[in-house]
Amino acid sequence: MLAAALQTRLPAPQALVMLGAIPRFVDHIHGGISQQEIETFRRAFARDPQRTWQHFLHWQASGEPSPRHARQCLDALLGNRMPADTATLAGGLEQLACLDLHAVLERADCPVIYVHGDNDPLLPATNRCQPIIRLADCGHCPHLSAPARLARILAQIANEPTSGRSLSEVLHAG
Repeated sequence: MLAAALQTRLPAPQALVMLGAIPRFVDHIHGGISQQEIETFRRAFARDPQRTWQHFLHWQASGEPSPRHARQCLDALLGNRMPADTATLAGGLEQLACLDLHAVLERADCPVIYVHGDNDPLLPATNRCQPIIRLADCGHCPHLSAPARLARILAQIANEPTSGRSLSEVLHAG
């Protein structure tokens, strides 16, 4: 989402891949997280950051085919300590609560491609983001549950502008 927000300040990339992201995280109208849910999460983080962060990791892994394995991978990558100080993580929650990138993404000077796991617990079950590549049997962490498949799709997207293939062909090749 931050890369999308920077679209107004940086030169356009070849393409922008919204991996497990949508234009607005808090969007209960379209089945996303409600403002009340994010506020509850923010209050919990203010009370007990470590426990809330652990809950968030559990939540991310819950949509994977093997949530336990995904959680073990996250733990191995991140350890059992938060990856940043509480002020930085609280700032990230603030951005998740407030960012609305619909207008920025509609005006993007590059292709915007959404890549979502079919079982992503952090995203609405149905969304209107287009074009979208849906990864079957994946949740919010396809880099853990299907790294080769995700890498192949990202490589196809990266090569698309020079390969002569249409975006439609790239989307259906993954």
